[in-house]
Amino acid sequence: MRAKLQLLVFFLCVVLSVAGLYNVYSDNAETEALAMSVACGGAKECGATLTSLVRTPFGQELELRTKSGRVPITCVRSFYLFGAYSCTRH
Repeated sequence: MRAKLQLLVFFLCVVLSVAGLYNVYSDNAETEALAMSVACGGAKECGATLTSLVRTPFGQELELRTKSGRVPITCVRSFYLFGAYSCTRH
C-alpha cells in the first residue's frame, strides 16, 4: 500500500512539473492575442505593442503600450496549471 502511495505521489509531481514547464516554455501567441484584445477593449486594431512579459507556471504578466499609455494585463489559467487562459486589465 505504501509503495503505491509513493508511486502516486511521484507520478503527481512529474505531471505537475511537466504542466509547469509547458506553461512557461510553450508558444503563447494565443495568450498574447487575448491580452492585446483586452488591452484594446475588444477593438481589432489599437496599435498595442508588447513591452514586457513575465511567464510563470501559474500565469503571465504582460505590459502593453497603447495610444492611451501603458496597460498591465494579467493572464491566468482557469485551474492553476490547466485550463484556458483568461486575461484581466489592472
